[in-house]
Amino acid sequence: MSLLIDAGAPIEEVADLLGYDPQTIYRRHRGRPVVTTAAERMERLLGAAGDRP
Repeated sequence: MSLLIDAGAPIEEVADLLGYDPQTIYRRHRGRPVVTTAAERMERLLGAAGDRP
């Protein structure tokens, strides 16, 4: 599931393929783009650890 979504497959298509409700996938899937984006935002807000004395 995650590999398909990370490769760009729409969640609705993955849900149809697996027989899931798309809302289930939205609640459970935390793909790399989401994690990377969140980490980048945190770094911008808090600064890199190496920037602190």
